Amino acid sequence: MRAGFKTTEFWTAIITNCVGIAVLFGAVNVTEGEEIGNALKAIAGAVITIATTLGYIKSRTDLKAAKLTALMGQHEDPSNASTSIVAKIEKLGI
Repeated sequence: MRAGFKTTEFWTAIITNCVGIAVLFGAVNVTEGEEIGNALKAIAGAVITIATTLGYIKSRTDLKAAKLTALMGQHEDPSNASTSIVAKIEKLGI
């Protein structure tokens, strides 16, 4: 289970409450508040999508690096490492 501040429900509630407070104190009128709220929700959605995608890319990169490290083993000739790495990457289909 994710921490509360990492959920879309949390950020939707924060955005809605901030806009509501701004309308309450007269900083914006109701129509402007609705427009601002919709824009901020769209931005929050985009940020969450980007963060999720970057997290996925990082986890896949870490996994592939671990596989490559395991394939390399401890008995490789360092002078031939670049050729060996290329061959092993091709073998993995990465």
